[in-house]
Amino acid sequence: MTATADDAPAPALLIRPDGYVAWAGADLDDLKAAPTRWFSPG
Repeated sequence: MTATADDAPAPALLIRPDGYVAWAGADLDDLKAAPTRWFSPG
C-alpha cells in the first residue's frame, strides 16, 4: 500500500498488522532490523 501526505511524519513507516507503527524513519539499516526486534523470540 502506498499513501501520501503533505506533512508526512516520516519518509517511511512500517506498520504492524495490529496497526502499531513498528518503525518510522529513513535509515534502511534500521528498517532491516525492525522485523527482527518485533518478530524474534524474547
